[in-house]
Amino acid sequence: MSPTQTPSEPGTDALERRLEQYFDLLGTQLWDRRQRHNFATVAIGLMSSLQRKSLEPIACSFTSDPKEADRLHNRLQNLIADAPWPDHAVRRLATGYALSAMLKRGPILTWICDETSFLKSGDHSVGV
Repeated sequence: MSPTQTPSEPGTDALERRLEQYFDLLGTQLWDRRQRHNFATVAIGLMSSLQRKSLEPIACSFTSDPKEADRLHNRLQNLIADAPWPDHAVRRLATGYALSAMLKRGPILTWICDETSFLKSGDHSVGV
Protein backbone atom coordinates (compact mmCIF):
# COMPACT_ATOMS: atom_id res chain seq x y z
CA MET A 1 0.00 0.00 0.00
CA SER A 2 1.24 3.48 -0.87
CA PRO A 3 1.77 6.05 1.87
CA THR A 4 -0.90 8.21 0.21
CA GLN A 5 -3.62 5.63 0.96
CA THR A 6 -5.61 5.56 4.18
CA PRO A 7 -6.03 2.06 5.65
CA SER A 8 -9.42 2.93 7.16
CA GLU A 9 -11.12 3.63 3.82
CA PRO A 10 -14.18 1.39 3.34
CA GLY A 11 -13.45 -1.64 1.17
CA THR A 12 -9.68 -1.09 1.26
CA ASP A 13 -8.94 -4.67 2.31
CA ALA A 14 -10.99 -6.12 -0.55
CA LEU A 15 -9.38 -3.73 -3.03
CA GLU A 16 -5.91 -4.59 -1.77
CA ARG A 17 -6.65 -8.33 -2.10
CA ARG A 18 -7.97 -7.82 -5.64
CA LEU A 19 -4.91 -5.76 -6.59
CA GLU A 20 -2.62 -8.36 -5.04
CA GLN A 21 -4.34 -11.11 -7.06
CA TYR A 22 -3.92 -9.01 -10.21
CA PHE A 23 -0.20 -8.52 -9.54
CA ASP A 24 0.15 -12.23 -8.75
CA LEU A 25 -1.40 -13.04 -12.13
CA LEU A 26 0.88 -10.62 -13.99
CA GLY A 27 3.80 -11.83 -11.90
CA THR A 28 3.53 -15.27 -13.48
CA GLN A 29 5.17 -13.69 -16.54
CA LEU A 30 7.93 -11.89 -14.64
CA TRP A 31 11.18 -13.60 -13.74
CA ASP A 32 11.61 -13.33 -10.01
CA ARG A 33 10.34 -11.82 -6.78
CA ARG A 34 12.38 -8.63 -7.19
CA GLN A 35 11.09 -7.98 -10.71
CA ARG A 36 7.50 -8.60 -9.58
CA HIS A 37 7.96 -6.24 -6.62
CA ASN A 38 9.45 -3.47 -8.78
CA PHE A 39 6.70 -3.88 -11.39
CA ALA A 40 4.01 -3.61 -8.69
CA THR A 41 5.74 -0.57 -7.18
CA VAL A 42 5.72 1.26 -10.51
CA ALA A 43 2.09 0.29 -11.17
CA ILE A 44 0.92 1.41 -7.72
CA GLY A 45 2.83 4.67 -8.16
CA LEU A 46 1.14 5.28 -11.51
CA MET A 47 -2.28 4.63 -9.96
CA SER A 48 -1.56 6.82 -6.93
CA SER A 49 -2.55 10.42 -6.30
CA LEU A 50 1.02 11.65 -6.76
CA GLN A 51 1.20 14.86 -8.78
CA ARG A 52 4.28 13.68 -10.71
CA LYS A 53 4.21 10.08 -11.92
CA SER A 54 7.89 9.70 -12.80
CA LEU A 55 10.09 7.10 -11.13
CA GLU A 56 11.80 9.39 -8.62
CA PRO A 57 8.59 10.67 -6.94
CA ILE A 58 7.19 7.13 -7.02
CA ALA A 59 10.28 5.82 -5.21
CA CYS A 60 10.16 8.65 -2.68
CA SER A 61 6.49 7.93 -1.92
CA PHE A 62 7.38 4.46 -0.63
CA THR A 63 10.02 5.50 1.92
CA SER A 64 11.10 8.54 3.87
CA ASP A 65 14.76 7.42 3.92
CA PRO A 66 16.62 9.28 1.12
CA LYS A 67 19.16 6.47 0.66
CA GLU A 68 16.47 3.82 0.38
CA ALA A 69 14.49 6.04 -2.01
CA ASP A 70 17.61 6.37 -4.19
CA ARG A 71 18.13 2.59 -4.19
CA LEU A 72 14.46 2.00 -5.05
CA HIS A 73 14.62 4.62 -7.80
CA ASN A 74 17.63 2.82 -9.30
CA ARG A 75 15.83 -0.53 -9.20
CA LEU A 76 12.71 0.96 -10.85
CA GLN A 77 14.86 2.67 -13.49
CA ASN A 78 16.58 -0.64 -14.20
CA LEU A 79 13.22 -2.39 -14.65
CA ILE A 80 11.91 0.24 -17.04
CA ALA A 81 15.08 1.02 -19.00
CA ASP A 82 17.35 -2.01 -18.93
CA ALA A 83 15.83 -5.22 -17.61
CA PRO A 84 14.37 -7.55 -20.21
CA TRP A 85 10.83 -8.57 -19.35
CA PRO A 86 8.01 -9.99 -21.48
CA ASP A 87 5.89 -6.88 -21.91
CA HIS A 88 3.77 -8.51 -24.65
CA ALA A 89 2.83 -11.41 -22.36
CA VAL A 90 2.11 -9.05 -19.45
CA ARG A 91 -0.06 -6.83 -21.67
CA ARG A 92 -1.93 -9.87 -22.98
CA LEU A 93 -2.72 -11.05 -19.45
CA ALA A 94 -3.73 -7.54 -18.36
CA THR A 95 -6.04 -7.20 -21.37
CA GLY A 96 -7.66 -10.57 -20.66
CA TYR A 97 -8.14 -9.63 -17.02
CA ALA A 98 -9.78 -6.30 -17.92
CA LEU A 99 -12.04 -7.80 -20.59
CA SER A 100 -13.14 -10.57 -18.25
CA ALA A 101 -14.08 -8.03 -15.56
CA MET A 102 -15.97 -5.86 -18.07
CA LEU A 103 -17.87 -8.81 -19.54
CA LYS A 104 -19.09 -9.83 -16.06
CA ARG A 105 -21.17 -6.64 -16.07
CA GLY A 106 -22.64 -7.33 -19.51
CA PRO A 107 -21.73 -7.47 -23.18
CA ILE A 108 -19.50 -4.79 -24.67
CA LEU A 109 -21.69 -2.82 -27.05
CA THR A 110 -19.55 0.25 -27.67
CA TRP A 111 -15.88 1.23 -27.40
CA ILE A 112 -15.04 4.83 -26.60
CA CYS A 113 -11.43 5.86 -27.20
CA ASP A 114 -10.31 8.99 -25.41
CA GLU A 115 -6.97 10.73 -25.40
CA THR A 116 -5.40 10.36 -21.97
CA SER A 117 -3.06 13.30 -21.83
CA PHE A 118 -2.16 15.72 -19.08
CA LEU A 119 -1.12 19.32 -18.87
CA LYS A 120 2.60 19.99 -18.92
CA SER A 121 4.10 21.74 -15.93
CA GLY A 122 7.42 23.33 -15.15
CA ASP A 123 9.77 25.50 -17.15
CA HIS A 124 11.78 22.69 -18.68
CA SER A 125 9.17 20.11 -19.66
CA VAL A 126 8.90 19.25 -23.34
CA GLY A 127 6.09 21.23 -24.94
CA VAL A 128 5.79 23.89 -22.23
